[in-house]
Amino acid sequence: MKKCLSIFISWLLLHTFLTAQPYMELPPDGVWYNKHKDQLILIETSTRGLLIKGIHHPDRFSLFEPMGRGVYIDSHKNRIFLDNERKLVYKNRPGTKKLTFVKIESHTPPGIPDHTTYEPPRKAPLLPVEGTWDVKEIDRKVFITETRDGLKARLSDEKEWFHYERSKEDYNIYISQRGSRYEWIGENTMRWISADGKRILTLIKKSDHF
Repeated sequence: MKKCLSIFISWLLLHTFLTAQPYMELPPDGVWYNKHKDQLILIETSTRGLLIKGIHHPDRFSLFEPMGRGVYIDSHKNRIFLDNERKLVYKNRPGTKKLTFVKIESHTPPGIPDHTTYEPPRKAPLLPVEGTWDVKEIDRKVFITETRDGLKARLSDEKEWFHYERSKEDYNIYISQRGSRYEWIGENTMRWISADGKRILTLIKKSDHF
């Protein structure tokens, strides 16, 4: 009986030790690559989590803090999932973007500085996009309302809303999943550009209400 109890305790201690180990045996520091977008990112570990350069801006680090086993999250609720030592997945907060990266270097390659000052995420300025807008080229009205991630817009005589996510690289731009976008020009003026860039519409704000 004592021998069985001793074996059980030994197994329990071993199991506790193994499950307490970090999710990844090796730190994720190095260069990672996404083939679909031909995108490189650089990861450096810190006491606060992961500093990732190139995920949102080519010249800046973004901080992803640990959220759970192999999961990291930034201030915008975007997440990094470390599947294993050679593969990670990035997902944005709305769930509209998923990028898989594979590790290609365990050191800093030429062209990427070894030390770049971490810059906290900028707070997006408030823009008065909500309201009724006149579209000069087609003589129609567009209703625009703000959302948590950007804006949604529809023609005044239609019911379907189209969602646009605010760009993290340029806060004056809102982009749809199809690639069309709204650009804030200033002075109550916006511009809508089709995904292929061939059609451009100018919007003038007429009211803050619908």
